[in-house]
Amino acid sequence: MKLSDIKRGYAAMNAGVWVDNIPLPLFEGVRLQVRRLWNPDFAALWEKLTDGKPDPLPDADQRAVMTQCLAQTVLIGWDGTEDVYSPAAALALLSDDEADGSNPVRMAVIRAANSVADRVKAQLEADEKNSATP
Repeated sequence: MKLSDIKRGYAAMNAGVWVDNIPLPLFEGVRLQVRRLWNPDFAALWEKLTDGKPDPLPDADQRAVMTQCLAQTVLIGWDGTEDVYSPAAALALLSDDEADGSNPVRMAVIRAANSVADRVKAQLEADEKNSATP
């Protein structure tokens, strides 16, 4: 793999990719368009929202900051559902916790975002293999 491929891979992870086959119940047929966790915008927003707050953050505060960061910098689209994507709709869904504090949409976004690097790496390797074929 070339260094230019690595640079292209990071650009793809930061721009966002479509993720399907999310390994959670009830997400069959749903695709999420996500950027990698801790992309530059995520890191900057996290820093802004936690500046001057105790470290470590209390669980409820950490969940609220994570939700804002996911909605504003990670989840950038979806399909396979009747809901129309918008940043406001994303924030509403990501903020709508169950009584125990869990949120299946937030969990799906985190799982999808965590898979971005592996998906981009696989695509780069496939591209390299295809370009090497005579």
